[in-house]
Amino acid sequence: MFGLAALLFAAGNVFAVTGACVNCHTMHNSQDNAVMTFNSSATAGGMLLRGASCGGCHADATANTALGGAIPQVNVSVAANVLPGGSFYWVAGNGTEDDPKGHNVSDLGIDADVTLTTPPGWTTTTAGNANTGTLGTDWATNQLTCAGTYGCHGDHDYADKFDALQGAHHTNAGNDGTAVGGSTASVGESYRFLKTIQGIEMDSSSTWVETNSNHNVYYGAVGDTDNTTISELCAQCHGNFHLRDGEGADDGISAGGTASPWLRHPTDIDMKGLGGEYALYVYDVEAPIGVNTLTGMDETAAVGDYTEQIVTCLSCHRAHGSNNDDLLRWDYTTNMTVGQAGASLVNTGCFRCHTAKDGDNTQ
Repeated sequence: MFGLAALLFAAGNVFAVTGACVNCHTMHNSQDNAVMTFNSSATAGGMLLRGASCGGCHADATANTALGGAIPQVNVSVAANVLPGGSFYWVAGNGTEDDPKGHNVSDLGIDADVTLTTPPGWTTTTAGNANTGTLGTDWATNQLTCAGTYGCHGDHDYADKFDALQGAHHTNAGNDGTAVGGSTASVGESYRFLKTIQGIEMDSSSTWVETNSNHNVYYGAVGDTDNTTISELCAQCHGNFHLRDGEGADDGISAGGTASPWLRHPTDIDMKGLGGEYALYVYDVEAPIGVNTLTGMDETAAVGDYTEQIVTCLSCHRAHGSNNDDLLRWDYTTNMTVGQAGASLVNTGCFRCHTAKDGDNTQ
């Protein structure tokens, strides 16, 4: 999409920008009578940036090769090489948009969803909180953005995406297998610039592709009262998919219940104490679980390291998008068939947790 300047990053923390200011910023968008923006636009971005959108740096390529892999790319075209958060490549459609495969983020030039006029499961009950700021509610005239009032990243109290992320790239913590976030954390001190959200960011010093021995650790909690979990962030737009009985549901969609039999697939429950088929779960990045106890954890954590095994939104979905409908981590429509012991797809997808349903009853 855009060309990149020669950015430099501090050793051991590839998000903490260092080097010449001109690598990112332009004072007057003019040098030798030529514009300084990456895409040759006459208009520079906010904060005197040389890119007019987040995509100027983060959607520059369809592989994680920008500046030797220093900048994570959100437009990767090969499913096996996407960031843990996924890729917008398929919803952008490489020219033919496919709405079910990702979030329709306007900053990347993706049109609004032709079917959905509000986020699915939308309820004003969960729209933002005191930690992350006030989320916008006027979806009739606004589209999802990367950051800000109608975005996921940054501070929701700021409408402009650059204001919402101000200073974060200079103060970023984490990205090295240590825990970040918390109720008083700044944007730069939070998990993936998601204000106050907790978690452990995988060590990205060599690659952005997650493995079972180098992966994000998602913070979760039992119930829906902790405002710093990854599922809480999702719930700010998709609240009716998270709420328990008797809460919210102001669009006629019932909440999920409080225990089995569930009305919706539950989030924010701990599988570890359920026993049965769930006891056979083995950690895999295809269906990662969350944890409430981050102390002593790092990016190499295996299932035995998880004090809790909490189901989160990201256990099934990728945040940005995927090559599957509904932003799923696997092909739910054609590949999830129950009672097929011995088939090639046992112990994958849904069967990572529901280990007995594929007819195999093992992992």
